[in-house]
Amino acid sequence: MPAYYLPAAALAESGLRHVDHVSDVIGLQAGGDAGQQAEREQQQAEREQERAKRARVIELNKRGVAAKARRIEFLTQLLSARTAPAGAAELVAVSLTREPGLLGWPAADLARDLLGADTADDLIAKATAATPGRAWVLVFGLVLAAHEARLDKDSWRRPNGAAARYLHFLAEAARKLAKTNGSEEFRLVDVELATAGDIDYRDIDLDNPHADPVNTEPADDEDQDLPVAA
Repeated sequence: MPAYYLPAAALAESGLRHVDHVSDVIGLQAGGDAGQQAEREQQQAEREQERAKRARVIELNKRGVAAKARRIEFLTQLLSARTAPAGAAELVAVSLTREPGLLGWPAADLARDLLGADTADDLIAKATAATPGRAWVLVFGLVLAAHEARLDKDSWRRPNGAAARYLHFLAEAARKLAKTNGSEEFRLVDVELATAGDIDYRDIDLDNPHADPVNTEPADDEDQDLPVAA
């Protein structure tokens, strides 16, 4: 322990304390050790919290990649039909009205992939040769591709109205399709529900990727309007 002489009159301004007994010195040292221990525990808790946040991001991003692949598969199925599903006109009209610049790169590239066209000229040829119903499906596909192109593996961080309109439409279209032809129903998973703003990503169960965090099943009503977010 370092020692030095200090004039008594300077003690008050020095920030030091005067002790009379060795026990007082031991008590001061113990108090300092306790403070350091508390600080170490706080730092450890903060590190654990940061590790948990990173683990959540990694896991949700993995689920985001899987969800996108699954949506692409469903979109390909949806756009293989000769006619667009119910509610398609509403989605197209609302989307283009709210976002006039929605169609563009990279939406055009994805649209060609979804509609089986190699180039823009190829897609134009398909539209020229298509029946009116099929031509409408091509227009519908352009809008779906534009919405899908905006979603990434970490879109669960940024819920918004456009994503909600798109994802809710897919869920409702899948429900009706499954009811009509008995196909396996496409349902929104946790990261998609977070992207749509239906749940908070912090509430997603990381230990159970198949957990159903919220009941999003619409009423069994064929005439029900598609949910449209602001």
